[in-house]
Amino acid sequence: SRVPAAGHAVTRRGALFGAAAAALALGAPSPALAKRANKLADLSSLSPAEQEYADATLRLIAQTSALVEGTDADVEKWLAASSAWSGTAPGTYSPKSQGKSFLMTTKLVAYLRNSFATLGSATYDAADPPFDKNKTAEWVSYAEGFTNGSLSGDAARAAFARATWGNYDKSAPLNRFGLCAFGETGGTRALGVDCDGY
Repeated sequence: SRVPAAGHAVTRRGALFGAAAAALALGAPSPALAKRANKLADLSSLSPAEQEYADATLRLIAQTSALVEGTDADVEKWLAASSAWSGTAPGTYSPKSQGKSFLMTTKLVAYLRNSFATLGSATYDAADPPFDKNKTAEWVSYAEGFTNGSLSGDAARAAFARATWGNYDKSAPLNRFGLCAFGETGGTRALGVDCDGY
C-alpha cells in the first residue's frame, strides 16, 4: 500500500529533526571540555590586580616546590620572596575567585616560615627538612591547583577541607593560625573563621 503524501511529509520531518538532533549532539562539547573552556575563560577574565596576584603566587609556589624537592636550598631567598608575597597578596587577590588560593598559600607560607625558624644557625637539608615533607608537597599541589584553576568544583572543595581543617574544627588554634596570618580577610569572613587574637 502507498503512504499518503501527508505521511511522507511527517516521515521526512521526523528524519530531519533526528538528523538535526544528532548533529547537535556531535557538535556539543563534552562536560569535561566545557568545564575546561569555562576555567580558561575565568582565568582570561582576571583583572590586572588579580592576574598580578596569580603570577606572583605561582612564582612563589614554584620556589617553594624547589625547596621541598631539594632542587634549591636557598631558604633566605625563599623567605624574602614569601615576605614580598605577603605584602602584596592581600591587596591584589579576589576573595570571590581566588579565596582558596590565597588561604591555602597563606597557610603554606606560615607553616614553612615557622618550620624554617626552628633551624636556627643550621643549614637547610632537603633530605631532613624541619617540616613534614609529604604534607608540604600536598599543600604545594593544592595551592598551585587553586591558583591556576586545575583544582575546581568538588575536587577543590574536598582538597580545601582536607588541607585547611585538619580536624574539621574551625576554632582550633592550629587551624586558625595559618588562615589568620593577615588578620580578618574576605576569605576568612566567607569561611566563618574568627581571627580575633590571631
